[in-house]
Formats: sequence, structure tokens, C-alpha cells
Amino acid sequence: MGEGQIEEHQAPGSGSANPSHHVTINQVVAYNMARFRKAAGLTQEELGERLGGWTKAAVSAAERSWYRKRIRQFDADTLTALAMALGVPLLALFLPPEDQSEGGPLLFRAHERGAPSSSMADLMALVMPDSDENTPVMHAYRERLVAAAGKYVDPDLGEDVKRWFQDATEAELRAHRLERIRWQREALLAAADDLARFAEALVQNGPKPGEQEAYS
Repeated sequence: MGEGQIEEHQAPGSGSANPSHHVTINQVVAYNMARFRKAAGLTQEELGERLGGWTKAAVSAAERSWYRKRIRQFDADTLTALAMALGVPLLALFLPPEDQSEGGPLLFRAHERGAPSSSMADLMALVMPDSDENTPVMHAYRERLVAAAGKYVDPDLGEDVKRWFQDATEAELRAHRLERIRWQREALLAAADDLARFAEALVQNGPKPGEQEAYS
């Protein structure tokens, strides 16, 4: 496996007076690479060996991408090799960093060509998406996840994932219906209040007792 490409980029929090600053997803991976290597009790040399012969300098340079301008570009092959070498799921490499710079909250962009800024909460939603979106692509994702869990992990796990999606969806539907009932109740109360005020106005502006007989 090659030792990847390096690009120049602004380091987190460096030279900026803004209350927030941007990192790249490659920097997030670099942070997690170092974080989980230490948690696994591996030296940089040992991780390099598991990655197929990376030198200590290469591992160190990749990890320093978190706070340096020279950032390692992690491709899909490298990400998979890292996850296997560290003994963590692939998604672990994309978890939002625990460290928050003194410059403020971290932001990222999906790409550097005019993409809007996204927060670490947005990144977390990508790592562990909610199941409330009922779009065709999310439906396809759920079907693939259930099928893959049942085929490659355990048939019972596939059924568990399927039930989890169903329970989550049903809970969200119940919450939506409850919110709609609350809105309808508020609307009815508001309409009743309007009717009460209208009736009071009629009483105040209508003929006084005895006036009706005078007009008849």
C-alpha cells in the first residue's frame, strides 16, 4: 500500500480570529487514527507494520495531519486497512474529534468548491443517520443494511436491525401524530376564544334590555 498524497491546508485554529474554524474530513481521520492507535496500545512502528510496511515517519506524518498544514489524503483502501489494523469499525475513523480548539467549534465542508459549512453534529448524522427520512435512497440504504447484516453477520442480527428501523419509524409516526393533535387542540382553543370574544362583542354592542320592545 502506498503512503498516500499530501496537500497543503490551514491547520485547525491557526491564524484565525473567527469563533469557529474548518477542518477537512482527512484531518478528522488523522485525529481518529492517532486516537485509536494509542487506545489499541500500538506504537507507530507497529501500526506501520500492520499497514503493510509504512514507516514510522509515514505514520507520524499522517497523524500530524490533524494539526499541520500538510494533510494526508486517505483513500478508501487506506481507510479499510486502517480500520482492520486498529480493530475498529470504519465509522470510527469519521467520529467527530473530542478536542475542540480554543478558536471555537469545528466545521467542515463536503468539498472545497463552494460547499456550505457543516457542523460536527452534521458529521455525526452522517456517521449514524436517523431513520426518520423516508426518501427512496434511505429506503434502499435500510434494505441493503438489513440484508447485509443478515447475510454476512448473523441472520438474527438482520431481523433485529429490521425491527429497530420499524420501531424507530413507528415511534416517529406517533410523535408526529401527537404533535398534530396538539396543534389541532391549540387551533380549536383559539377558535373557541375567538367565538367567546365575538359573543361578548355582540352583547356589548347589541340593544340593551327593553330597547328591543321600544323598536317593535
